[in-house]
Amino acid sequence: MTEERLHRRGVGAVWLATFIWAWGPVLVKWSDLSGPTFAMCRLWVGVGVSAVALLVTRRRITWTAFRAWFPPLS
Repeated sequence: MTEERLHRRGVGAVWLATFIWAWGPVLVKWSDLSGPTFAMCRLWVGVGVSAVALLVTRRRITWTAFRAWFPPLS
């Protein structure tokens, strides 16, 4: 992949994440769900999006990465 294409992908990813992050409070306000319920739903959606990203990129979570993320195993 060329450096320019990687740069465009990175900028697009940051833009999308910022856009979704900025709309979070608006969606909570429009929703009829309570705050904790909405937060739990957002977390599960994040798990799904992360799983799809791992599948699409054909990557796996290594044991080393999991240990670095999970403090009791560090």
